Amino acid sequence: MSAAFVSWGSLHVRRGSKRSTLCGLQTRSLADPEPDVVGRIEPRDVVDGLAKGSVDVVDVREENSREGGWLVGSRKIPFSNLISKAGKGYADDFSTSAKIVFHAGDGQVMAAVAARTLHRSLKARHHKNEAEVFIIEGGFGALVRHFHTRSKLFKELDLDYWISNAP
Repeated sequence: MSAAFVSWGSLHVRRGSKRSTLCGLQTRSLADPEPDVVGRIEPRDVVDGLAKGSVDVVDVREENSREGGWLVGSRKIPFSNLISKAGKGYADDFSTSAKIVFHAGDGQVMAAVAARTLHRSLKARHHKNEAEVFIIEGGFGALVRHFHTRSKLFKELDLDYWISNAP
């Protein structure tokens, strides 16, 4: 089966036989004069930020997701809930956050879309909030590759799944 490319906003996604994977993330869309608000953060900075309490991590996988384990200290907000409410129901929860990191397991596209949605909602409701919004550089798989199953960072991590499905 040949791979087809689809464009959705400033995201370009390659659809394969099993799952969608991120092929490229433009920093600026021609249709949108505003630069991309989503940055990338190194996995070790996510871990350090969680330990210091300076980073809020949001897991946007759907409730029925079977993608590996949970990152200890992350907040679970299903992607469909966040998008259907355009982030409005969650903007107040993150109004004092300085750094917000989104992850969606191996779905980096979902993480980037969720990050943009919440960022726009924060700007609309809390004009003075200057939170930085990130997705994990290399995806959640890169975070997993930096650590092992005995780490206190992960709960119920299926390392075999992440090794075989890492981006």
